[in-house]
Amino acid sequence: MTGGALPQVGQGRRPPVKRPWPRLPRWFWAGAAALLASFLAVGAVALVRMASFEEQPLYERRSPPLATGQSHFVGRVVLPSAPVRDVDCGVIQGLRVQGGADTGPLLEEALRGLCRRVAAVEGYGVELAERMRALAARRAVISFANFGRTGELTTTLPGDPPRILLNDAFLRGGGRFKGFLLPELAHELWHAGSAEVTAADELTARKVELAACALIPAQESFRGCTDAKRIVADGEADALAGLRGAGYR
Repeated sequence: MTGGALPQVGQGRRPPVKRPWPRLPRWFWAGAAALLASFLAVGAVALVRMASFEEQPLYERRSPPLATGQSHFVGRVVLPSAPVRDVDCGVIQGLRVQGGADTGPLLEEALRGLCRRVAAVEGYGVELAERMRALAARRAVISFANFGRTGELTTTLPGDPPRILLNDAFLRGGGRFKGFLLPELAHELWHAGSAEVTAADELTARKVELAACALIPAQESFRGCTDAKRIVADGEADALAGLRGAGYR
């Protein structure tokens, strides 16, 4: 261009105008304050609970029958609605499992594994096999079930046929806890379909469970095995006293 000044960069743009923030209504600030107070209160309660958390006492982690018709009191029980089928369990024939396409094979595998290795349950293999045969003669059914008391592992519902139930929490992670089913089955099958479990009965079942724990890998990481080990290590007198204190007669 000639005869005039060169245009400046940004020439012709409107200068920026600072606009004040809009005034928010009082109800908005009151709601925000209430919400913040709620968050702080919830956080404080959570911190207090975490700081005051106490581990459940060892002998109370597997509940006594409490005259409920369950070998271990698990509260509400939701049974599966799935086919019942026989399991080929070697010389022990007659035991059945109830489960679908995913749960049935998992139970069958665990039960067959116990049948194959029952003689290796040190100190208790012969009697455990006899109790399993007695259950097989009664056509006992083994299945997963949903328990009202979520921390419980197993229970027996006596009847005709008796039912041996495992917490369906074992199904989490696509059955990655299947190795732990064997000692839990050994424990519950030891009760032989009865809900009349005394302190002495339960202590022996714990000893059976501990012996079965030696048959599976990584047993140290499973609560059932570590609890059984601690209870047995307490010795006969203290273990019986602890179980009676937890409610076993």
